[in-house]
Amino acid sequence: MKVAVHEHEKGGKELRVSVPWSMIEDDYDAVAGEYAKVPLKGFRPGKAPPAEIFARFGAGITNGLLSAAGTRLCRAALKKAGLAAGSPVTIADAVLKRNDVLEFTATFIEMPCFELPDYLHLDLQAQDVPGRIDEISLWLLHNTTIALPEYFVAKELLYTDAGTSSSGNAARKEAEDRVKLMLILKKIADRDGLEVSQQEITERTRALADEHGMSLESFNGLLAAGNGLGRLADSLLAEKVLAYLSDAAH
Repeated sequence: MKVAVHEHEKGGKELRVSVPWSMIEDDYDAVAGEYAKVPLKGFRPGKAPPAEIFARFGAGITNGLLSAAGTRLCRAALKKAGLAAGSPVTIADAVLKRNDVLEFTATFIEMPCFELPDYLHLDLQAQDVPGRIDEISLWLLHNTTIALPEYFVAKELLYTDAGTSSSGNAARKEAEDRVKLMLILKKIADRDGLEVSQQEITERTRALADEHGMSLESFNGLLAAGNGLGRLADSLLAEKVLAYLSDAAH
């Protein structure tokens, strides 16, 4: 894997990533194999040549490949660059050359510097899982000090304005809390070695596609268009870290 680091707008970073075929061959075969089942004019079902399948379904295969391997590849690229992302990572400008290379850009805002409180073995009052998660979240927000980058909050407001009934200062406070909590959970995950597997992302993607009555191909396209993959990965990571903290608490 080759990674070139560039400065991006508003203090962010842009990684230009080139992934060798050996790192994605298995993922490609799995995604392209699903498209091979689609009937193509002039070929018996399942008998179309791989090059013909790619020529017909290249965009869908690329989106499916990013959904299947994008989080893993971004994690590897960040590690190679020695950087940590505070914001969701946005993948764009993907170019897939079959049997050769996958190229894409990954943009993000770096993790700000802050100290974590002593978050293990908390004394919780709630007994039910949702109550414990809420209690942990509030404790982390209250006991952690972070100078939130304005860009984080503005992006969160942009993503959530359409789905919130709050307005003005209340909406901003909610956005600030969501951003702050996500940063805390990401830093805990990094410190304690917690990761979301690609299988977990794939399973959640399939479940969400079914929930919305969409094909997996269409849903992957929707994720690719709106930075949904990065936000989905962050959401799954938050769930995992909160469950980890709940299990460790008293």
